[in-house]
Amino acid sequence: MAHFAKINDLSIVTDVIVIDNEDILDDQGKELESIGISICQGIKQGLWKQTSRSGSFRTRFAAVGYSYNEDLDAFVAPKPFTSWVFNATTKAYEAPTPRPATTMPQVYPSTHLWHEPTQSWMFDTTAIRHYRDSLLAASDHMALPDAPTGDQQAWLNYREDLRNLPQQAGFPNTITWPTKPE
Repeated sequence: MAHFAKINDLSIVTDVIVIDNEDILDDQGKELESIGISICQGIKQGLWKQTSRSGSFRTRFAAVGYSYNEDLDAFVAPKPFTSWVFNATTKAYEAPTPRPATTMPQVYPSTHLWHEPTQSWMFDTTAIRHYRDSLLAASDHMALPDAPTGDQQAWLNYREDLRNLPQQAGFPNTITWPTKPE
């Protein structure tokens, strides 16, 4: 499927529509943006640009509220905070200071939230608690009296250590995750 973004006079995306790839083929079977734009203008007059779900062109997929930067031929997400600056290389707004590294697994990469009043990154303790809770849920069965195998006391200690994470010195900036028993 081919996607096209309608862009208003302020270069803001106001709509994104989908057209079947077959409908934008030329006589040689090549996809042409110009054919898609003609179809789009038949639906709604205005400026249309093709966008890519994979970000293979125009940097990223256009969403309503994004802007189109003609000089960079890129769709740009809105500026999230007034202190953030536009990076023409990445074609995105970036915080004045880099996001800190995380001690969380890749499942939860966003453990920090930008705090505009202090112009700093703060830990998102909700993400940490969700991860901790998922580890507890995954080990619930090992805390039962009829646990299948293993050292039940080791599992009870592991679960207690998980519940006590918020009491660790340095939480949430420093977290020592307990080791799951074998």
